[in-house]
Amino acid sequence: DMISIKSSTVPLKKLSESENTSTHEENKENITVVYFDTKKNGKTIDRANMLQEVNHYVLKYDNIDECLSRIQSIKKEKIIFVTTGKNLTNVFSRIENIRQIDGIFIFSTKTNKYDQFNEKITGIFSNDDDMISAIRKHMKLIQDQLLSFSFYRSHQRYVRNLTDTSAEFIWFHIFKDTIIRLPHDEHAKKEMLDASRHYYRNNIQELKNINEFEQNYRSEEAIKWYTKNSFVYRLINKALRTEDVEQMYTFRYFIQDLYSALTLKHKIFKEYGESVTLYR
Repeated sequence: DMISIKSSTVPLKKLSESENTSTHEENKENITVVYFDTKKNGKTIDRANMLQEVNHYVLKYDNIDECLSRIQSIKKEKIIFVTTGKNLTNVFSRIENIRQIDGIFIFSTKTNKYDQFNEKITGIFSNDDDMISAIRKHMKLIQDQLLSFSFYRSHQRYVRNLTDTSAEFIWFHIFKDTIIRLPHDEHAKKEMLDASRHYYRNNIQELKNINEFEQNYRSEEAIKWYTKNSFVYRLINKALRTEDVEQMYTFRYFIQDLYSALTLKHKIFKEYGESVTLYR
């Protein structure tokens, strides 16, 4: 069975065994947490709920074949794989070379028992709180790496296509230019917020962030909002990195502000040589 958990930071409610329902909603963020455990009990439910507190998109499996099938279908996100020491021996050889897996976290009270796996395992923890803290830090590292890589890829794609001039490349850049010129109005803002609320409908903390954005956001704060660890960064970064034109159109209201703010920062840099730091 597979539990797909769509909640983060503060879940709407705890999962129970009766809620082991399957859903295939698309992950609109950069990271998927996969939790594999053959057991079904209160501890596994509690651990799944703890994982919800650090990542919006969590998948839980108790069947290894279904778990691997799902992992191998994930192409656009990085995967953090979580399991227990008792499951590690059976599963490790089948996951160690999967490129999309960016971190393997193990819960075990016998941390020395699995030394032979140490080179390929991110961490072994005897305490759930310590493991969650380490996962949170690792996710921050992944997000920063993806942000840097997206800028590099953008440049490489541009250089490659100067000689290639593919129709797809030209069309995409025309689309981006068009987004900047679309009406920047309350309708565009509402469309963005409605889509965000639907995706995070079971995520109390992110719904609070969306409400705060609706009530307090100003266009000159676009960079500030983009560098916060909230729905704006996670959804828009994934859309830009994967060139998801539908998602980019949905978030055109904010992308326009971000474009204007970065253009202004670039102008200031060129004229006055002032450095601009945009790290989260």
